[in-house]
Amino acid sequence: MPLFSQSNSLILNAIEGTSHKFGAFRLWGSLGWALLAVASGPVIGVMGIERLWIVYSIMMLLAIGLAFTLPAGGAPAAASQSGKAPVSRSSMLRNWPFVLFLIIGLVLSIPNSINTTFVGLYIAELGGKTSIIGWSAFFSSIFEIPVFLLLDRYLRKNVRVMMLCLAVISVLYALRWSLMAVAESPMHIIFIQALHCLTFGGFYYIGTQLTALLVPAEFRASGQAWYALTWGGLSGIVAGFLGGWMFDRFGPQPMYAASGIMALAGVLGFALLYRFLREKATVK
Repeated sequence: MPLFSQSNSLILNAIEGTSHKFGAFRLWGSLGWALLAVASGPVIGVMGIERLWIVYSIMMLLAIGLAFTLPAGGAPAAASQSGKAPVSRSSMLRNWPFVLFLIIGLVLSIPNSINTTFVGLYIAELGGKTSIIGWSAFFSSIFEIPVFLLLDRYLRKNVRVMMLCLAVISVLYALRWSLMAVAESPMHIIFIQALHCLTFGGFYYIGTQLTALLVPAEFRASGQAWYALTWGGLSGIVAGFLGGWMFDRFGPQPMYAASGIMALAGVLGFALLYRFLREKATVK
């Protein structure tokens, strides 16, 4: 899990002051995830699951070797030598817009983690085959690529604009979970999963950029770690217990209906945060 936050921090540090954009690098993760989703089934069929350690070992050794070629990234060091007064690490937790962003994001990310964990069981319950689960993951990832490129081109690096965008993404999340609650076939789920590119893709991109704006440059890696902790760590823990209990006790449809309600809470939270930031800017 720390790889996500550290790689995001490295990308942002390395491209700062250049013409490169974050999405142009992050899209390769989505491409790899999408290709893995459709390739894993045939690979397991040919090699057998008992030999997958060979694939893991080769890919891990390649990744370790390529890691030595990565740039160091010097933006935080440059910022710390700019003559500004030193900033303590605890100041991040006193930065209330950042803290509220993490809390609201946690509420929004729990349903996303629930879906990631239980969508395969939902497809199987509706009579879907294992291959459909792979295609569901493929369609949920491959369309992230154009979303990242569009955000690179058109998203304004402004805190208030990003908060408003997150409120809109929360609306799309509510729509997505509401559609999942009434899905009647595995094919319905595959099409609904295409909304993943706008919901998860948009939130991940904007959240990463927003964290970089809200957190001092010298603590950028720590800020990204906090963001990853709430979005992928704590949300996964809660989703495992809460989602498993709801799926077992009530079934998938009520579970997704509850997820839609949590997404609406995210809409309200980001809308209020955007309004407060706008009023604060107006007073100034």
